[in-house]
Amino acid sequence: MNTSRRILTRLLVAGVLILTLPSPSPAGLREEPGDANPNLLQNGDFSKGTEGWKFNAHFKQGKAEADPAVSHDGKPSVRIENFTPDDSHLSQVVPVKPGTRYRLAGWIKTEKVIAGPENPKSNAGASLGVRAAFLISASVNKTQNWKRVTRDLVAVDQKEIDIGPRLGIFGGTVSGVAWFSDLTLKEVGPVKR
Repeated sequence: MNTSRRILTRLLVAGVLILTLPSPSPAGLREEPGDANPNLLQNGDFSKGTEGWKFNAHFKQGKAEADPAVSHDGKPSVRIENFTPDDSHLSQVVPVKPGTRYRLAGWIKTEKVIAGPENPKSNAGASLGVRAAFLISASVNKTQNWKRVTRDLVAVDQKEIDIGPRLGIFGGTVSGVAWFSDLTLKEVGPVKR
C-alpha cells in the first residue's frame, strides 16, 4: 500500500472512531443511560394538554387539566388537584419489551400537598409511577419548586405498562396541587442476568 493510501486509511479510521465516541454533555448536565432513545410516552410534554392521557380519581375529588399559567423551562405543564384527600392520576398504556429496563423521568412542582387524615405520617405525595404495581418515584410533598424525579422499571414479562403522574398513592391519599412537565419513558437496555 502506498504512503498516501495508508494516510487516508488512518484518517478514515480515526474519523470513524471520533464519530462513535460519546460527545461530552453540556456543562452541568449529566447524560443518563437511554437519553438518546425515543420517548415512549405519547404527549409526555403535555403540548396537547391531557390528550392521550386517562384521568382517574379514586374518591372522585380530584381533577387534571393543562395549566398554561405554569411552565417548566418554557415547557407546558399539566396540573392535578385534589380538593380533599384523594389518589388521583393520569395514565397511559405503553408497549414495552419483556426483559428490558426503562427509566421514567419528569419534573414535579407542588403546592400544599399534605397527607390525608387516615395516614398523616404517610410519605405519599406527587410522584410518577406504574398503576397497580406500587412502583413510584420519590414523592414531592408540601410546597416545592420544580424537582426532577426518576424511577427505573423492569418489564419482566409484561408487554405493556400503565404509567403516569399521580397525586397520592393507593392507601395514601393527599390533598393539594401538583404540576407535572416534560415526562419521558425511555428504554435503558436489556436486563443484565
